[in-house]
Amino acid sequence: MVTDHIGLFAADHADYLAYVRDPRNGFASAPCAMNEGTELSIRTAPGSAVSS
Repeated sequence: MVTDHIGLFAADHADYLAYVRDPRNGFASAPCAMNEGTELSIRTAPGSAVSS
């Protein structure tokens, strides 16, 4: 997942970022140096396939 404006709207993204940055929740996540802050999050947990 890609989340934009994490720096500009830090308070609005706080809960989301805490969740995806905690490895116990099955994500690897890190900020990227783009625009007002962009977060790249990748699901790493087994059985993490997403169905539509």
